[in-house]
Amino acid sequence: MRDADAVRWWSWPGHRADAILAQTSPPRTGGLPDSPRRTPDSLTLPLVDPRAVRGLKFSAALPERMATATLAQRLADFDEALASAREPVRIEWAG
Repeated sequence: MRDADAVRWWSWPGHRADAILAQTSPPRTGGLPDSPRRTPDSLTLPLVDPRAVRGLKFSAALPERMATATLAQRLADFDEALASAREPVRIEWAG
């Protein structure tokens, strides 16, 4: 739902799937998933906060890129994200 400068997006697959959808969503829809055309290859891993990488137990022993990729995988739920992205989308304009 767009309201002036803000976009609100409701979905129900859970935080890990929402993190993927938020990172993957095209700008033209204002952050809403472009549902009918989503495929597993079009989904993007969620962003990882650098503080989470530094908080890993063995972060000093891991290359930063590997640690970031590991956390991104842990934060992701591709099955639910893909299922949610394939659902119909309804856009409402506040007014």
